[in-house]
Amino acid sequence: IFGYEPYAYNLGTKYKVNCNSVMAYVLIKTFPELEGKNIMKIPTEFVGDFLRGFFDADGNVHLRPKGKTKIKGILTNSNGTPRVKFTLGNERLINWVSDLLHKLDIVNKINKGKVKLNGKIFNCWTILISGRDKIDKYAYLVGFDSFKENILYRGLKCDSPKYQILKNSAEISLFLYKDNLKIEEILEKTGLSRYQVIMALKRMYNLKIISKKRYTNRNKWIYSLSKTNNEFLFHCMKLVYNKINENIYEIPLRKLSNLNYQDYVYDLSVDKKSPNFITDGFILVHNSTRANILETLYNRNYIKDKQIKATELGIRLIDSLRKHSPIIIDEELTRNIEKDMDSIRNSKKELDKKEREVINKAEEALKDISKDFKKKEGEIGKELVEANQALWDGEKENNKLDVECPSCKTGRLALKYTPRFKSYFVACDNYPKCKQTYSLPKALIKNTAKKNCEECSWPMLLSIKKARKPWVFCFNPECPSKRPLDINGDDKKPEERYVGNPADVHRKKIADIERVDGSQKI
Repeated sequence: IFGYEPYAYNLGTKYKVNCNSVMAYVLIKTFPELEGKNIMKIPTEFVGDFLRGFFDADGNVHLRPKGKTKIKGILTNSNGTPRVKFTLGNERLINWVSDLLHKLDIVNKINKGKVKLNGKIFNCWTILISGRDKIDKYAYLVGFDSFKENILYRGLKCDSPKYQILKNSAEISLFLYKDNLKIEEILEKTGLSRYQVIMALKRMYNLKIISKKRYTNRNKWIYSLSKTNNEFLFHCMKLVYNKINENIYEIPLRKLSNLNYQDYVYDLSVDKKSPNFITDGFILVHNSTRANILETLYNRNYIKDKQIKATELGIRLIDSLRKHSPIIIDEELTRNIEKDMDSIRNSKKELDKKEREVINKAEEALKDISKDFKKKEGEIGKELVEANQALWDGEKENNKLDVECPSCKTGRLALKYTPRFKSYFVACDNYPKCKQTYSLPKALIKNTAKKNCEECSWPMLLSIKKARKPWVFCFNPECPSKRPLDINGDDKKPEERYVGNPADVHRKKIADIERVDGSQKI
């Protein structure tokens, strides 16, 4: 907001969020009744974001078990359909959250129950959202920011015939985002049956997702998309495509066709070392064919960043294979195998014979690759070790924090990694003369936040943990932002403990009682 990213830290019983004066002014003007513990009046445009925070913390989504299961007491077939629940022990608060959901036209119901905690039984209230259209509307207007989002969309894309219309509607919406279309054009672009298209259009029109206009005297309509905001389009993409990470989706090819084209063909790229580009309309084009290929390249440190740039290790790997074992990266070999597979797919006779021929051919190719690689594995291994060292040297340079060690005053702090405990920590580069260290959370830690703490000016680090949102934090234990606060947000006073009867005026503080030898009594 205003070019500034707020950050929050845990105070045990609550979170504190730091924001600059401009943001604080906007919040005060936007939420004039943000006083005390009274329920706030939240503007409609912020309700979805506000509820997302609630459901991320205390809500959950689960999928019904596949196969035979009881729904409302009736035994039926289940296909892993999703349900969203939100449980609290405060009836007033749960009713308020339910009213906010109704404000977004998300129908829900509240069930009262009991929960056992520390041997005691308490009343609790649970908001339940279930049903195809209710869950779909919740996913679009509220949703989750955590790992729960993947579970939610896995349920929305389940095998249930009733839920198939959601994916069909999303696919049609993505085409209507680009242009207004007639039903015949939608049939051609999507490849869906006429019945599937008609049912999806009917549902979308009733939900006011699309609008239609007659273009002839007969009942011929041209359809246009009513909702063109980014949130709805990303919701459609999550329903239609596989999501790789926050900004990258896997979009399968629909068809390939031969063109009688005799002119130039251009290979577009952002960088010579990174042949990929992102076009407008939320489409990423990359030479990789599957989502798991990109994931593997990230995990092995062959590529980096959201823009997909090749690392030093990735570049040297290809150079080494091209020099010592070019058969491994031979495009002609892959192309020939694909042609053989296509011939099997298109054949109607002697399939077993052709399949065996292709398998034998592939086995021979693998043997040649293995022999070729075995001869040069020493040279390849040596070059990869050097490449890996270059990668670590680059990481080492990036991990310098440019902070003077507060202990020795001569060294500089740097981000380190210990293979023994598989964790990161901050230490002085003057080791072993100086043994100053700072512990860090158990996660992947990167020095890529590129900003300093507002309270102590130390550089902030980025924590990346599986199924969690990346967290930017200050690692300075003496940072003023980490001082304990009381319920009013003021500095918390140290706890004082006494001995003796509370009514006795002569009772003493434990801290004031000393032993005979002068040492403090604990």
